[in-house]
Amino acid sequence: MDRDDPSQVIARSNIPILSPREDYERIGDVRNVVFSCGALLEDKQELKLYYGASNSCICLGTGDLEDVVAACHESGEEF
Repeated sequence: MDRDDPSQVIARSNIPILSPREDYERIGDVRNVVFSCGALLEDKQELKLYYGASNSCICLGTGDLEDVVAACHESGEEF
């Protein structure tokens, strides 16, 4: 999203950055479901994404913010 106008999408990934892969994400109350619950940015570098898995647990995924942004820009205008 654009920093000054969040209604403008400036880049996004063509593939999901969050998808069910582990057993605890695939087996549970609702199978094969993950959904974001919130995110934090620590030290302007590490992205922490809290997410629900199979409607049965809350998880934490971490990643480098620059890597996520680069993946979105690599998709280009294909979305």
